[in-house]
Amino acid sequence: AWTESLCLPELVALETSLDPLIHRVFARLRQVANEELSHMSLSVVAASGRDRDASLCANRRSGVVILGLDGLREAASVHDTEHVIAWHIAHELAHAALHFDGHAPAYPVAEAEADALGVFFFERAGYGCAWVIDMKRLRTEYRLGTREATVRNVTEACRLAELGQRPPRLLR
Repeated sequence: AWTESLCLPELVALETSLDPLIHRVFARLRQVANEELSHMSLSVVAASGRDRDASLCANRRSGVVILGLDGLREAASVHDTEHVIAWHIAHELAHAALHFDGHAPAYPVAEAEADALGVFFFERAGYGCAWVIDMKRLRTEYRLGTREATVRNVTEACRLAELGQRPPRLLR
């Protein structure tokens, strides 16, 4: 049974048939993000409740990546399940690396930064960041207000990631 806090009382940790895949993908991404996150103890869990996609319950020392099972199933009906899981984990690990130092920017900027660094982690883990660009073109919600700005952000992050370069922070 899950014993760590999920930050929101309506979230319930679940054991699912996806757990082996979730944990394998998490270990792969955690390894490539270790330089940025070596100071944090992190884990991952699938959950049911209000959050349909993914979220992070964290402080400066520890955190839990929470994957919303309903959102995973819905996204996996359109995209490859492993890539969906990997993208959500990469994005939340990016939040852990960027936004739990007491300097979190406003929501749209924080999400755009997590998209960019998540692309870097995703590419370094061998998933191929072009997948993220394609997925962002299909989404109906956009981090930077428009499809074009969001796709431009992840496209530039992908270009840098393919060169082995970490994307810059948007605002500091």
